[in-house]
Amino acid sequence: DLSSIADSATMNISGNLNMSLLVSPGSAELFTYMRMGKDSAINVGGNVVIDYTKNGNWLSFNMASESGASFTVGGDFTINSLNSGYLNFSTGMTDFSVKGVMRIDGARWSLAGERESGTYTRTIGGISGTDTRLNITKSGLTVNLVLANESKQDALVMYGQSYGGNSKFNIIMDAATDNGAQIIRFSKITPTYSQNHTDIGDSDINDITVSNGRLDIGMYGGMKGGKLSISGKNAVFSAISNEAGGSDVGNVLFANGEWSNGKIVIDIENESSYDKIAFDGTLSKTGENISMEFIFDANSMSELIQSSETGSFILSDAITYAEGSSIEGTVLNGIYDGIKWEAMFGNTSMNVSFTNVPEPSLISAIFALA
Repeated sequence: DLSSIADSATMNISGNLNMSLLVSPGSAELFTYMRMGKDSAINVGGNVVIDYTKNGNWLSFNMASESGASFTVGGDFTINSLNSGYLNFSTGMTDFSVKGVMRIDGARWSLAGERESGTYTRTIGGISGTDTRLNITKSGLTVNLVLANESKQDALVMYGQSYGGNSKFNIIMDAATDNGAQIIRFSKITPTYSQNHTDIGDSDINDITVSNGRLDIGMYGGMKGGKLSISGKNAVFSAISNEAGGSDVGNVLFANGEWSNGKIVIDIENESSYDKIAFDGTLSKTGENISMEFIFDANSMSELIQSSETGSFILSDAITYAEGSSIEGTVLNGIYDGIKWEAMFGNTSMNVSFTNVPEPSLISAIFALA
């Protein structure tokens, strides 16, 4: 064991906690533990940095604990292993909280460690990384990842769980400031791997809730989420490409949705490339303070409008859902960069039309003729 703390004990570290893990040559997987007793707590006032150097052996660093234990970080939590092979990192305590950013480059984070049952909360001030692998290695667990961002972060994530596993991975966007925003681009697990003696395969996520701040999600083909809930006054949701450095346009699929407050943003690149948000089931409207925003190049949109015989450009599948959705009949409208839009939610999809706003001189001429 690297360290251990007794039941109900508390360890306070006022500054930073830095760990350098150097693994000796070999081919076996090595395990080291930071053990925490029941109802114990470790509080780090500054940053936590783990530097991992692999010389042959694989290393699994498990923060294992009994029930009720908590680990709190006042700054950032950084794992550097991108150039040394993957560090298998596990958090088994009930509550794991990082006020700053969780920076994971080249590591595999087992969100609930080797726990066999229960619900676990992981609250972080955003997640970033170019090769971030998240997983749940046991069945029957629920992990809530709460994103309390103070700034905008971007992460390329591969998520999976044990083959045939039925654990639930929920994402809750609850930004700590008005500038809090998170981009998560999900990609397929390549190559496959094992952790905590378990083979990990691609898995769908469960529910996504946006209560404050902006959340952009990118999904690979065939991936699906559970329920999408947009519920906060300052909540913003949008789809995005799942590729690193990709465009702002993406496709996402959910089982169903509930929209009571906040905004959905649709990015439009051209007539055939734009965000698509799809629900296999219904999309419920449970509040009146909902809004939309459409982002596009005004000159390109104006050309599409002018080339149309109807004098408008129409999208009919940017948001789709099943019959019986209470969003049906909702009408939203606005103006973006001199282009007027009107979104009408029909039986199974939203139809949005774009038209040019007449020049002031033309409006004056019309009134003069009248």
